[in-house]
Amino acid sequence: MAPRHPKATTVAEYLSRQPKDVRAAFERIRRTVKSVAPEASERISYGMPTFFVEKALLGYAAHAKHCSIFPWSGLTLRTLRDELSDFSTSAGTVRFTPERPIPAALLKRILKARLAEIRSGMTRTAVNRAWSELPEGLSAPARRALAGAKITTLKELRSRKEPEIAALHGMGPKALAQLRAALKKAGLAYKK
Repeated sequence: MAPRHPKATTVAEYLSRQPKDVRAAFERIRRTVKSVAPEASERISYGMPTFFVEKALLGYAAHAKHCSIFPWSGLTLRTLRDELSDFSTSAGTVRFTPERPIPAALLKRILKARLAEIRSGMTRTAVNRAWSELPEGLSAPARRALAGAKITTLKELRSRKEPEIAALHGMGPKALAQLRAALKKAGLAYKK
């Protein structure tokens, strides 16, 4: 897809080097970003065009056999993991081709999730902690109930249905409310 050139110094230069189909896919991404975050600025960062709203919002790049978007957040992608199952992903990357682009509605959800994360003021450490830790202040009986069910992180909790958790011995209404709030804060939810 993208031939080897010295690194571009401007977005226009980067786009001008792309084949027509890749450039068209990137223009769709740019329009979608501007529709969700009109205040976003765009510049080259890490050798690729990147949109910023306070922090890096979304980058995009062309590679030999695919294109990628980079939401600069593993939490954002983990939150939308099920919706991204048709695409190749890694911790902070979604790969696609111009023939099979990321649908605009899904891209908007990615952008909105990342914007919410940026605007929450959470640091990268806090984001990772939100994904992995159970809430502070959870009662000892509730913690024991979760441990007995082999649930020690929000990631593990997200793979269960709420009625299943509510049925655990030691799990009361207050603990359930705390877990629900922790999942929501991390951009997660119980299994449907």
